[in-house]
Amino acid sequence: MYEKFFEKFLEKKEEIKNEIEKLKKIKIENLKWKELPKEKECDVVAIDGSYNFLKFKSFVFYAISAIAISYENKKLRVEDFYFDVNIFPNFFHEIEEILKIKMLEKELEFANRFDKTTILDGSLSSFYNFKPSFLNYAKNEIAEKSYNEWKRMKEIIKEISKKEALVFSIAKNFSINENVLSLVYENLKSGYSEIFEEKGDLNFIYFYFKLNDKSQVFKCVTFEKNRERVEEILSILKSLEINGYPYILKKAHYEAKIGNKEMESMAKILGIVEKTEREIL
Repeated sequence: MYEKFFEKFLEKKEEIKNEIEKLKKIKIENLKWKELPKEKECDVVAIDGSYNFLKFKSFVFYAISAIAISYENKKLRVEDFYFDVNIFPNFFHEIEEILKIKMLEKELEFANRFDKTTILDGSLSSFYNFKPSFLNYAKNEIAEKSYNEWKRMKEIIKEISKKEALVFSIAKNFSINENVLSLVYENLKSGYSEIFEEKGDLNFIYFYFKLNDKSQVFKCVTFEKNRERVEEILSILKSLEINGYPYILKKAHYEAKIGNKEMESMAKILGIVEKTEREIL
């Protein structure tokens, strides 16, 4: 079977290479790309979270975390930490949606708690516009609870949008159309793009940036009221940059991460002996 796969690949090799070349030839004359402002040190909080799960025949064993790490006077400190581990019946196809909502609700609760510059991992607009598919048909206690958490999540973002403190998010992954734009920016030196608007019942703005010449392109999302503070955001990010990314956000990511080994260790401690879907495959 492998040989047949490879034969098909060779048939399409030139077609794929041509498509890649088309992407590389996108014109960049009309793209606005500015130099980064000077760095500015600032007391900040970085927030990230994680979730993981093991699916067994009769239930799902899951874990969720969220962490807030501050950087003040050149020192890192854990300001808040959340961890939950539990099970629910294995009859949901949308397990990841349910866990994502739980995780984001906690992250946003942390963000709403601080009155200082706050950086979240991901995209604030994506969090706000996220609509889980199970809302259309699931009618049970777990779905109802998740629905209420989803509504609460959106309300917290509205509350955050009214804060005087600067709150923004950094996304590493983009949609298909944005990826094409990102590919163009990747070829440029450090800098940042024009500001784009995302209209809705809660208006967001976003822009792309590179903190050094060799780093990848990231997307920053914040609220419309922060339009005049974009250079301030970039100055803060530049002061936190190590290898093209704000170190404090990377630290939060690693501190919050729940790996497969951790899940399997906890399952063993609980004495769970059922086969997981990973083992079945």
